Amino acid sequence: MDKKILLAVVFIVAVIAMGIGLFSLGFFGQTTQVDTKFLSGIIQGEAVDTSYMPMPVKEYTVNYEDNKNNITYEFMMADTLQVTIKLIETLGGGKITTKEYNGVKWDIYYSRGGYSCIASGKNGDYCVHVNGFNVSHDRTLNSDLFKNYVEPLLNSITLKDSNPPKEYEVCGIPIDEYNNFMQNH
Repeated sequence: MDKKILLAVVFIVAVIAMGIGLFSLGFFGQTTQVDTKFLSGIIQGEAVDTSYMPMPVKEYTVNYEDNKNNITYEFMMADTLQVTIKLIETLGGGKITTKEYNGVKWDIYYSRGGYSCIASGKNGDYCVHVNGFNVSHDRTLNSDLFKNYVEPLLNSITLKDSNPPKEYEVCGIPIDEYNNFMQNH
């Protein structure tokens, strides 16, 4: 009887040790909570807030970086994202589709390096841009980057009502340059 108890204890300790080891190696899907003034969601992987850009309206431009998977995440909100969409298209990107996630309709664009997902809210537009440098991606929704990182993020996002600044303010460009770009593109 004592032998059975000893074997059971050894088995339990071994299972716990394996679980701790697998968890520490990231086998149980580490995630990062994003909670900004304008949205909240969950990034797949361990990401660090790298919102260092000297933007005039910092609370409406938030950046995260997952160094292990070499993926960057950019979150932005403005009154409109017309210039952002035109820039994506000017740089060779294009709209793939419109799809609904978590009750929100997202226009999904592919551009060099990743996906830009844009949704319209009551007070403005939201943008989630995900770049994957070592994760396969292409102009479809079947890539590893989209299936494993972008789609789970979009499924977790909750948009918040907010009063965002103008797009030119978020981008940090003078209004005359903004208007000039809009007229010429």
